Amino acid sequence: MSRIRFILTLVKVFHFPLFILGFLQLGKSRKENCNCCRYAATIFITLILCYHKLLSVKVEKENLLVNTLNIEYRPLRNRLDLVSESTHSIYFFMTMIWSVMYRGQLRKLIDEAKSAYKRLRSLVGKHLEIECSWLVFIYGIVLVMLLATFLIKTLCLDFPQHKGEAKILTMKELFDVINFLVGLARLLFVLIMALHVLYHLICAGWLRSLKELRLQRNLKLFQFQLHSLLPFQKSVNVLAGSYFKMTYILFMFIVGLRLADFLQFCSFESREVVQQLKTQDDLEDEAVWDGQDIQKIQGTKARVITSFILLSWHLAMWMLLIAAAYCQQGEYFSLMQETWKAEFDGKDSEAKKLVASNSSNGLTFKKLDIIDLMFLSGISISERQPFSVCFLTDKLKKRKPSYLDFKTVARQFRHLLNLALSAGIVYLAQQMEIRHLQTHFKQEA
Repeated sequence: MSRIRFILTLVKVFHFPLFILGFLQLGKSRKENCNCCRYAATIFITLILCYHKLLSVKVEKENLLVNTLNIEYRPLRNRLDLVSESTHSIYFFMTMIWSVMYRGQLRKLIDEAKSAYKRLRSLVGKHLEIECSWLVFIYGIVLVMLLATFLIKTLCLDFPQHKGEAKILTMKELFDVINFLVGLARLLFVLIMALHVLYHLICAGWLRSLKELRLQRNLKLFQFQLHSLLPFQKSVNVLAGSYFKMTYILFMFIVGLRLADFLQFCSFESREVVQQLKTQDDLEDEAVWDGQDIQKIQGTKARVITSFILLSWHLAMWMLLIAAAYCQQGEYFSLMQETWKAEFDGKDSEAKKLVASNSSNGLTFKKLDIIDLMFLSGISISERQPFSVCFLTDKLKKRKPSYLDFKTVARQFRHLLNLALSAGIVYLAQQMEIRHLQTHFKQEA
């Protein structure tokens, strides 16, 4: 199996669940009229999200009532956890609505890509071989590993655990079941993020293949590249930037929530220091005294590790997306560099025909460079400049849609990554100070 075929196989695998859930139109389904069956998955997931929020409120009220009546001790979630849970549900709902409303753009993007490939195939024939670099292939493997980690957490770690003796589900157990079903919404969100990564990887392979073809050696093929292929690349970037815009923006907010969840462990208060000094045995003894289930006790270190793993996974997915876009931009700049170096001898037969068609202007050329070729062919020079690739599109319906280029998005990523690294350094410094205090207290005792 070639490297690019591995990437395309991943795209086909991700297309299937999106088609089953109704977020992608394939084949004959595009000609069918809209009906409620298409939106059944969206309605079902929306009901799950609403019921999940309702149960969450009831569980918190029940835990607060049990603690007030001193029946047993049940830990209450802090305000950040509650806000994060509600915000995630809103983000998943917005992603579903956006995917349903703009799934035609995804279909159009796929159709235009197939059309451009067929047109180039008809001109080049068997000489057209689409292949990607080893770096793109490695990025695809990393994406599979991240998705496998997500599926293991969703299907195994989040799977509800119930005691065999219980015949009736308690409120907390029912909440765990619904929380497991919310994994459908998380899966949809992750699939769209994965498609965003694969889009940049495929574009990188496509641009690399165009460079390897060296279309500038043939005037007719080079004109086709200037007339059709480069505008096609820009148009699909604008379409992709519009379709993936909502998911990317919401993903940034989710990363911010994960970072805030990790930062809450960087507080340095006296009561927090005392709590962090407690061992797992101390926490279990307190749980027995308060009537709390020992199996539900989770120490501070365990919660920090969980928060750090979740933050690391989100940062890894974001870093992979940025790296894939950077790889596409590198291949694009490399192709444009070869394009702008193209020169054609004025004695070439095809070059003579092109000059002869403009002989009424009294023009003669010994050599045709890309500027002369664009001038004679009536091609706009400004739209073929090697600008940074489009990453997010603002308004697609405008005549000239505004967009954020890759450099701007990479700058945002660098700032947030610096913040995450700073938070990690602060936490490590705090833990070193706590250990120093703990050693000092032991010596004083």
